[in-house]
Amino acid sequence: FAGRHDLAMERNEAALEMGEALSLPETLSHALNTKAIYLVSHGRKSEGLALLRHALEVALEHDKPSAALRAYFNLSDTLGHLDRYEDAYAYVQEGVAYARRVGSRRYEHQFLAQTYSLFALGRWDELIEWTTLLPQEDWRDARQAYSTVAGTVVAVNVLRGQLDEAARISALLEEFGTSSDDQERGSHRLGTAYLRLGRGDAAGALEDAQVTLEIVATMGYTQEYVKEAIVIALEAELALGDTQGAHELLAQIDALPPGRSPQFLQAQSKRFRARMADGDDADRLFRGAAGLFRELAIPFYLACTQLEHAEWLARHGREVEAEPLLAEARTTFERLGARPSLER
Repeated sequence: FAGRHDLAMERNEAALEMGEALSLPETLSHALNTKAIYLVSHGRKSEGLALLRHALEVALEHDKPSAALRAYFNLSDTLGHLDRYEDAYAYVQEGVAYARRVGSRRYEHQFLAQTYSLFALGRWDELIEWTTLLPQEDWRDARQAYSTVAGTVVAVNVLRGQLDEAARISALLEEFGTSSDDQERGSHRLGTAYLRLGRGDAAGALEDAQVTLEIVATMGYTQEYVKEAIVIALEAELALGDTQGAHELLAQIDALPPGRSPQFLQAQSKRFRARMADGDDADRLFRGAAGLFRELAIPFYLACTQLEHAEWLARHGREVEAEPLLAEARTTFERLGARPSLER
């Protein structure tokens, strides 16, 4: 997580060799797990996922709770990287149950904070409820868990128009913003980017989003805070009228090899290109983005796309086509409690 990948892998390979040679199943499971995370962060998703599943199998077979819990956690996280949010959520639920069964309060907290799949699936009430089960008096007792709270929980509060609560959480976890851990720093800066955009400070939001995007070199494009930071950066650039900057960022996304390009980002690329397009291209791109968001079961961004598409249709005298899009978007925003979008 400090970006020293070569040294990390050198030591991990030694652990793999010793785990096999000395028949140490816990060491072997952990080493498989670490290698898997390295592979996933470098775009080798299928190989990484296979290693994670084997790491879990080894840990469960030999009754090694620490290794099993870590495998459950990284499986849920990796499936989120692959935009498989329903599968990720299933592993989170299994992980919570296993952590409670073996009495690991630390891992219980980490699973309760593994909230991006809940964010993506529109389970926002459940996301907030899970967060209330984390230690409240001293968050440092669950520091690793709170590193994700700094991003997703702040985002949900902003998207619900609850800016004071978002600001409270962001300020509480302020030290993450200058952490040497890429995950802590990236997640916190994502939260502050959301908050600044919610307050109308597009320039500040873009600045914070760009700090998070600097992590791409070490953590890849599939990280939840990287994917969301790209969305915030694009929103901020359009708010500032910087279409050139938006096109340049979209070009980076579109240049990714097909196997390393998250469908989430492909959908966002279509959505933002539609907002800057004219004529039939915009209509086609909006429909393509909506189709991908529906396939991925991401209701909030589907509703945002429907609203933006409806606005475009109305501007072109096609109000009849806009109405069903607005109706579905309205229903989604009401269910999510996304008041600013509903008011728009």
